[in-house]
Amino acid sequence: PIGRLVIYENEEPADKVFKWCKENNASEYYDFIVNSACESDGVICKRRQSVYLSISISDPDGGHINMLELKHGNEPADDIFAFFATNGLFKKNWDFRGMVKQICAKQSVDCKREKAVKYLDDNFSMGNRTLGRLVIWEDEEVVDVLYNIRMHYNLTALDQRISFNDICKRPEVPCNRFKAITYRKTHITKLDYEKFGNETCKRQFVGVKHLSSFSELPFGEKISKMLKGGAAVSAVEHPLF
Repeated sequence: PIGRLVIYENEEPADKVFKWCKENNASEYYDFIVNSACESDGVICKRRQSVYLSISISDPDGGHINMLELKHGNEPADDIFAFFATNGLFKKNWDFRGMVKQICAKQSVDCKREKAVKYLDDNFSMGNRTLGRLVIWEDEEVVDVLYNIRMHYNLTALDQRISFNDICKRPEVPCNRFKAITYRKTHITKLDYEKFGNETCKRQFVGVKHLSSFSELPFGEKISKMLKGGAAVSAVEHPLF
């Protein structure tokens, strides 16, 4: 026998098993031992990955947010991203990139990249197709990635919706949109306007709903007539900027 493993009630099994395996040169048996321990009666496991660094994170007023835990086998940027998402720090405009740089500067932390993976599934499937490894990066929207997969493999909208719900129900995966962007055009110029027109905000008169109030002001009637004139209408329908 290698040795004797004892886990007490106030200890997290994954951390105790990892330490025991390291002390007994049995790291290759970690997964087997931790799974056996966590599946035993009376053993409560909050996780099956061991934590090698735990940091208390507080807000600017000193209020405790939560404990940031970096787990063995995970990229630190991914753990920090999940921490931000779970604790609503993205919505509070906290500096994610700054925290990644700060944590990765610690000697005990080994960062191979600073860009985070939002979602990872080594055996992803959608509909009736098994598609293998799926990686969604921090700057990608889940719905856009799933839409592209759906179109590429000729799957259904229902297949996409089921996968979307399954991924986005996880608190560590922020989903900011429910509809995919199918087309995007940037750096629109006046030439683009002449081609496509201004369909989003085209109206006939400036402030047409409030023209009646102009009559109560000095020169009110003249202002109303000017706004209804051809020059003003042309300026609204065909702006140069």
